[in-house]
Amino acid sequence: MLQVMASGMASGSIYALVALGFSITWVTTQTLNFAQGELVMLGAMLGVTLYVTWGWPLLVAGAVTVALVAAAGVVLQRLAVAPFAKGETAIGWILSTVAVSIALRNLAELIWGREALAFPSPLGDRLVALGPVRLAPQQLLILASLVVVVAGLSAFLSRSVWGKALVAVAENRTAAALAGIPPAAVAALAFGISAALAGMAGLLVAPVTFASATMGLSLVVKSFAVAVIGGLASLRGVVIAGLAFGAVEAMVARYLGPEFRDIFGLLLIVAVLAVRPTGLFGHREVVKV
Repeated sequence: MLQVMASGMASGSIYALVALGFSITWVTTQTLNFAQGELVMLGAMLGVTLYVTWGWPLLVAGAVTVALVAAAGVVLQRLAVAPFAKGETAIGWILSTVAVSIALRNLAELIWGREALAFPSPLGDRLVALGPVRLAPQQLLILASLVVVVAGLSAFLSRSVWGKALVAVAENRTAAALAGIPPAAVAALAFGISAALAGMAGLLVAPVTFASATMGLSLVVKSFAVAVIGGLASLRGVVIAGLAFGAVEAMVARYLGPEFRDIFGLLLIVAVLAVRPTGLFGHREVVKV
């Protein structure tokens, strides 16, 4: 059981990385990027092209990939979200980001084809024993990357000027604007960070699942489930929910059958929202009337 749970937590770390992107954009702009899965796919495909096909050094290929996907996230926010997110009830950004996801998926099929592409792990395939648990080096890298990302995000939000600006906009957008913080720039930054996390997730997961134009669809559904279960406004909750989701999903697939894996997340969303509409770690807003 420990082996199954540990392997599942590696997958859960990918869900958590993508879900963190959902959380960052939600708390700062009250919008979500439903093309997040396709940005994960874009990170994987660019990684294959730069590292495998063109032979670039891994670190250079990874850095360029994350930068390009982050830039794509900023462009997406300016063109597909900002124009449709004005007003209290504006929801045009939902359809807009869904349309972008479909367009990116079809564009990827035109450029890279429909076949899955191999992305060899630079760490090899020899399992590493950690007590009773044996994990592939790539799985350990995924788990370690989540720890580094969470620590880096925490430091960025608490110590940097732009990080504090993100926190200020998340707490009170109007007050932050009156204090001189540009909400438009903060929104673009939030989407850039969210996209960078998606690009990193694509690079990390590609050696495990291969890279394909359709890989983002299932991943974004599960990551959105993690974000909702953990609480969209809670970064800590998203990380905990991601790890737990991956572990339980692996146990469901192992003991009930892989055919139950994909419906598990949707059923869990319904169950959690029925009890905690704001997620397990979310906080209900108190409105005075």
